[in-house]
Amino acid sequence: MERMISYLSGNVPGGIFLYVVVIISTFLILYFMHRVNELFTRKHLIRWSLISMIGFSIVYILIWYQNPPAHVLKRYSVFINCNDPEDRWFSLYLTELIEKNVDPYVSEKEYLFPVEWYFRVNPADQLYQSYFREAVYQGIPVQRVLKGEISLHENAFKARIELITYPSKKVVKSAENSFSVYNLDEFVQWIVTQFGDFYPLKKEREKNKIKAPDSLLQELKIQYYTRNFEKCLSIIERENQKNISPEFDLWKQYVQIKIAGLDSQENPLRNPYSKEIPPWKKNLESYRNRLLDYLRLDKTEKHLDIMVAESYLWEKDYASAEIFLKKVYLDNPFNIDMLGNLSYLHNSRYREFKFTNAREIYERILDLCPIEESVLFKWSDVILLSNPAFTAPPQYAQKKVEHYLEINPRSFRGWLMHGKILAHALKRKEALISFFQADSLAPSNGLVQYNIGIIYYELKNLEEAQRYFERAIEYQNYLDAYLYLGAILKDQGKYEEALEKFRYRVRNKSGDDDYYALQAMKGIQECLKELGQVP
Repeated sequence: MERMISYLSGNVPGGIFLYVVVIISTFLILYFMHRVNELFTRKHLIRWSLISMIGFSIVYILIWYQNPPAHVLKRYSVFINCNDPEDRWFSLYLTELIEKNVDPYVSEKEYLFPVEWYFRVNPADQLYQSYFREAVYQGIPVQRVLKGEISLHENAFKARIELITYPSKKVVKSAENSFSVYNLDEFVQWIVTQFGDFYPLKKEREKNKIKAPDSLLQELKIQYYTRNFEKCLSIIERENQKNISPEFDLWKQYVQIKIAGLDSQENPLRNPYSKEIPPWKKNLESYRNRLLDYLRLDKTEKHLDIMVAESYLWEKDYASAEIFLKKVYLDNPFNIDMLGNLSYLHNSRYREFKFTNAREIYERILDLCPIEESVLFKWSDVILLSNPAFTAPPQYAQKKVEHYLEINPRSFRGWLMHGKILAHALKRKEALISFFQADSLAPSNGLVQYNIGIIYYELKNLEEAQRYFERAIEYQNYLDAYLYLGAILKDQGKYEEALEKFRYRVRNKSGDDDYYALQAMKGIQECLKELGQVP
């Protein structure tokens, strides 16, 4: 019943309940007119009731279809698995090779769910676990999956491929054959011949001969998709820089742009009028110029324009970034990386992309890829900050997070966000259960310890709160824990120890408007007053 209501409500403001309320209200108004006005006969009542109901239904359906909910969207995906875990790089290679020959979308409601999206969860290496893939296929859902098992033996491999529909798990077609690693054109042509009538494979293929797979490049991609950029650097160092391939060089630039971008956050440009150019900005310009050279040579790679745009975003050159984002949007409006970067533009720029604010962009991304963990939590935080607990948006966010946890119950961040939503609704005991679940998955995470401490603090269990705040500091030196720990020590009359905690929090303030640092200053004044010192 709940699933049916959710389906009928879609993304229409107010959903099916508002529609029913409007219909009933209109009928009551018309019935009242019939009772008080003899000229408004029973015939008029029936006629205008029907006209109103049909009119409201047409408007509702148009709104429902203009922004279709996730239930209406259809997805297709590819995954080729290797029997030997050491050959996972080859598994990713074949999967992406097939994806290059698949249409990125076939309509406004049906699109490719690419293999890299499976890495958006935490832990990020679950793609190679069959139970996780099945949970994604069933839970999102992904309606058509071209899946296969391969056995790699030196320079040849045997492939068994099946096209399966979900949720029925019906095998539409299966085929198997053996191929040489050095003749992958034959493999792709075989896939097109066997499954082209049942799956959106491209009718026209690129004429360039497929190059032999590069295991080091595939390892680099795996670490990039899992956002382990330090390991990416170690892989880059292993590559022979003199004979580096253009594709490896592209991915090298992608990694370096990501790292330079992270450096820009840690070392922001304090004075925009300063003539001194920080190292990260020089690096970004260098890496971007390298990518622009590839674009001038008509190099086609789905991440290329996005990474050029991202390099401009790190520099806050939004106008230049928009040019490249618009190009990607026209090629594939289902690209969630493009949509994520789009959210950094000014709200006035969203109209061309059919959005009104960043929150709508986040919701679109989550409709397309419900396992995009970072966006799910960013969106949930926006919801909690801008809406009271008793309103519909936080409850909607709770359902989204619970849906994610059904697919990926191993995410400690998912349980942490679930607990935060429950705590926002003042359901502290239920929140504590979710936080403990997060703690069982990440026992050394300072943020988890801090949130457990907050719940105990609000429940007036100061002894347990103190224990968890101390853990948050021990594991991660979590700054806000110093404020609460100082408050507990102050209540215990340990003013000297409390002063130490408050002062540490003030010394490490993030800015003049740091709320927790301001509260710590108040704590310092109160402690000094109790100690008989002039604040």
